[in-house]
Amino acid sequence: MGSPIIISRLANLLFSAQRGGYPSLDERDLQSFFSRENIDITFYGKSERDIWKRIAESVGESEIKHLRKSIASLKNESSQHWLETSRHLLVWKHYFQNNRILLQRAIREIEKLCGISYFSTAHIPIYLISDSTTKYKEINAWYSWTSNDIFIVIEIPFTLKKPGGLFPLSVLTHECFHLALKRNRTLARTLEMVAAQNSALFKASLKEDMPPRMFLEELLLSSFVPEGFLSEQYFNIAIKRFSRKPKDLLDWRRCVAFKIKEVAEQYIHNSQQIDKRYLNCIVDIIKQNSK
Repeated sequence: MGSPIIISRLANLLFSAQRGGYPSLDERDLQSFFSRENIDITFYGKSERDIWKRIAESVGESEIKHLRKSIASLKNESSQHWLETSRHLLVWKHYFQNNRILLQRAIREIEKLCGISYFSTAHIPIYLISDSTTKYKEINAWYSWTSNDIFIVIEIPFTLKKPGGLFPLSVLTHECFHLALKRNRTLARTLEMVAAQNSALFKASLKEDMPPRMFLEELLLSSFVPEGFLSEQYFNIAIKRFSRKPKDLLDWRRCVAFKIKEVAEQYIHNSQQIDKRYLNCIVDIIKQNSK
């Protein structure tokens, strides 16, 4: 069984309001709520009751009545918009459902790379969110991993009406890879150790503010999917040639995926677990291309 794919009106409404999709909102209520740190986590739940419970834990019971009133008004104003949005998201839900077998095949390879016996997505909900404010033309995905909850969020540009090809599936596979990696604590510690040893190099190579461990993990996973050999093997996505000096995270992902292709292919064909040797290959590529 695949991951439960959830389309929540309340989650989408809160997301759109936070991104400025509803400029008429009362600033004393929702806008002040959105300004708080780490508030996004409250947007996602298997039911509206679950979401309201999360919100109450973040803002306290005293503010719930005001928030409920604002959101109820917003629901009435956005009924037509939600009709279009829900149809849009349903198309994407069918896309991911129809490709669940291919996703599972890729995950079987990820299990070997992470050195774990079995990784199931059956109890990992995937929340689909429509984004009408983004300028990007591709989906964005991220995951949450806490002691109480694990889930994946896929943000889909409203202008991206119909899934094209298998790149969106490769993005979802990348997020599953993050979660699978965390199941092998020894591998996670090795990654953290290598990142700590090369923190100065990583900070000098990437202008964006990103912790060294996160930087290395992103390059590791993307060296297989979506920019790397796993995508080429399962999703028919060619690895792009990269020859210039990397300027940002996306450049580094493409650079490493291109230059480590033969090693990545070897690891997959030999059913070999990611190890310090592979991580050091990534470090060497960063050193060679930071000059």
